[in-house]
Amino acid sequence: MHGIWWGRRPAASPPGAHEVLVIPGDEHADGTLVDLDGEPPRPPIITAHIDSGGRVTSIVVSSAFAGSAPPLWYVEVPETAAKPPAMVLVAYATGDLADGTVVDNATFTTMPIRSDAQVAAIRWWPSNGQIHQLYVGPDHRRKGIGRKLGAAAGGYVAARGWPRMWVSGERTDLGETMLAHAAPDYFAHRITQRHTHSPPM
Repeated sequence: MHGIWWGRRPAASPPGAHEVLVIPGDEHADGTLVDLDGEPPRPPIITAHIDSGGRVTSIVVSSAFAGSAPPLWYVEVPETAAKPPAMVLVAYATGDLADGTVVDNATFTTMPIRSDAQVAAIRWWPSNGQIHQLYVGPDHRRKGIGRKLGAAAGGYVAARGWPRMWVSGERTDLGETMLAHAAPDYFAHRITQRHTHSPPM
């Protein structure tokens, strides 16, 4: 399989909600969005749930893809004042919310959780899909969290209909190692050859 495509279908509940499934395979051109009539030809690697207002409320990454990565939930943090505007998805591994749940920053500030409890974060530019930063805390590395968070961000992008994510040639040594070991084959063509050694984050 050399690509992934997206399937869209109504959600079981609530009314007006829908799902976007990220499916590896060659049935459709890479990146194509298809309205599903029934079940997809194979289980999705990511399932994003979108409410009737268009907000992404959950992004579940399949265990077949995430492996032994722990349950994660996410906080979406738009950086509208950044130049260019950026989007950040922050991952937490506490048991406060179900795996895959996405909350906005306003909801997060009402929760009894400190922001420094985060285990990882990914930042990208929605205008062109370029990943700017992916960081996993030192105590949480080598657990598959970076791979799972990257997939969740890809599901978020698919759900919003934004340009697909890609990796530039500016990377840290740790980022280069992670891509070599954790990036799936069907994402390889979206990774630019490394040309700049960035300093550690």
